[in-house]
Amino acid sequence: MENTVNIAGRRESTAVRVENIAVNTAGRMENTNTAGRMENTAGRMENTAGRMENTAGRMENTAGRMENTAGRMENTAGRMENTAGRMENTAGRMENTAGRMENTAGRMENTAGRMENTAGRMENTAGRMENTAGRMENTAGRMENTAEQYSGHHSEDGEHCSEEGEHCRKDEEHCSEEGEHCSEDEEHCSEEGEHC
Repeated sequence: MENTVNIAGRRESTAVRVENIAVNTAGRMENTNTAGRMENTAGRMENTAGRMENTAGRMENTAGRMENTAGRMENTAGRMENTAGRMENTAGRMENTAGRMENTAGRMENTAGRMENTAGRMENTAGRMENTAGRMENTAGRMENTAEQYSGHHSEDGEHCSEEGEHCRKDEEHCSEEGEHCSEDEEHCSEEGEHC
């Protein structure tokens, strides 16, 4: 798919390659074949108030830019990869259900949007994840951070969060400062080196 625009329509494909720019406005883009592949290499893919679906296929963003603005991006039992690129979710929704979402040496931004991982796997390896006034949820899934940078607010239960450089544990009411220790049933955290 080269220089493609889809406005209030529907595009279905089993193998899509984005060469330059793809714009989907209030429409629908689907990649629904198990052997299907949607690639964005050093290009730009925009989804504005539309819907992008990847079902049991593969969606790749390599050194490019993928934007979801007030729209919906779904990865169901498939694979969504961001490698040395930029993936932005602004006031939209990104869902990973029983699939795999990977950010490798790239940048993933969630601004006033929602990112959900349900019974899937979300990995951030040597990349950067930013969550600004948004929500990140993990339900019966797995989230991994390896040699990463993370900024913003996040907790696995979606209720409480840490600032950049702090640590959170699931279901805690309060988060610790860097190097402090918290227990799940206590209200406040200890100073560095102390235990609750």
